[in-house]
Amino acid sequence: MIPIGVVASSIISASGGVPSAAVINGYQAYPPGIDGETGDPYPGLHQVTWTIPANNGSAITSYIQETSSNNSTWYFYQNIGLPPNSYGGPGGLPGFDIYVNAGDAAYYIRIRAVNANGQGAPSNSYYVH
Repeated sequence: MIPIGVVASSIISASGGVPSAAVINGYQAYPPGIDGETGDPYPGLHQVTWTIPANNGSAITSYIQETSSNNSTWYFYQNIGLPPNSYGGPGGLPGFDIYVNAGDAAYYIRIRAVNANGQGAPSNSYYVH
């Protein structure tokens, strides 16, 4: 009888592994504020991009966004699919915008790549405030 660990190892090496971790980058393009002419509030904008991680033998099929209030306990937030690799960041990195209203609670986000073998390691976190 072949030990289960050996069989599992063979399967993983034959089909590839989960993706490696992405590196997330972001910046606050502008903070929330009040329009000087109309007095209407407008949201602040964070522009977030990340590196495309190694897929380790199986194509990346989507990305997952996780969120945390304390940068320690993480929760699934949304499956963001495959954003185009033309967000406008250096090198045409995938990314998205986050709009934040004045008074919104600050939080952290991170990204995980997903392929046929499962979820990859999480990216570093980005603070949205």
